[in-house]
Amino acid sequence: MSRKTLWIVAALAALLMQGCATGAQVRVDFDPKTDFQALRSYAWAPMTTEERQQKSRNSLTHERIQSAVDAHLATRGYKKVAEAQADFLVTHSVTVESRTQVNETRMSVGYGRYGAHGGVGVGYGIPVNTTVYQYKVGTLVIDVIDARQKRLVWRGSGERTLGEDQAPEKRTEIINTTVNEVLSRFPPASKQPK
Repeated sequence: MSRKTLWIVAALAALLMQGCATGAQVRVDFDPKTDFQALRSYAWAPMTTEERQQKSRNSLTHERIQSAVDAHLATRGYKKVAEAQADFLVTHSVTVESRTQVNETRMSVGYGRYGAHGGVGVGYGIPVNTTVYQYKVGTLVIDVIDARQKRLVWRGSGERTLGEDQAPEKRTEIINTTVNEVLSRFPPASKQPK
């Protein structure tokens, strides 16, 4: 592989790694008719049998997420209460999917000519090297449900590239950061308590 090709591959790898190090890509949806200022207390929504089975498969991640959500909501002044007294219920889900990125390095060959009245140029890119990257993307979804009407009023999701073989402390740090990034958008900016 030529020196130029090595530089291009190194630059692409650096960009990919930089993308891995950045924060979560956060998306939010909410019901604009909801009075978010009236939401002061919360409880965790009861899990269905399917949710309980899914979350028990990775109870460490589930517990880290719940702790991070509880800590974030507490710092924002929300009070955790029994389900019957809660203004809103919280639930979460996690998905992990494998993705592939293909980078192709091309070398250009061209011919050009410039005459007295104009110019002609011809060029062609030849594939030199193809690199395939396999990586995992995790998505955390946090739902806020109106406790009385039992309907979804806010949903936030955070998507980020996951690294391999992370220590428990690093996993906890990533979960805390992602939860904070998602819940920083709750309630919606136009609906913040006064």
